[in-house]
Amino acid sequence: MNVSEGPSTSTLTPDMRAEIKQILRTSSPGLTHGEVFRYMERGLNAEQIASIRDTTNVYYVKDVMSSLNHLFDDTLPTSRSAARTNSQV
Repeated sequence: MNVSEGPSTSTLTPDMRAEIKQILRTSSPGLTHGEVFRYMERGLNAEQIASIRDTTNVYYVKDVMSSLNHLFDDTLPTSRSAARTNSQV
């Protein structure tokens, strides 16, 4: 995960990063940031995730993946819609 589009927010410590990942791994089912994160950990791309969830729009999955990348890269999204998606995580 390495998307860097916006300014840095702060530096996540290794403990903070591990805690966030654990929360995402154990979050409830449904196409949430947690579910997308779990698929990403398995190495799946947006198209594969959307295919598994045949009612899911691939663009939505890409937005959530981008949001997760911003979280772990410690950056802020640069568009209003990306900021809205990122605020969900």
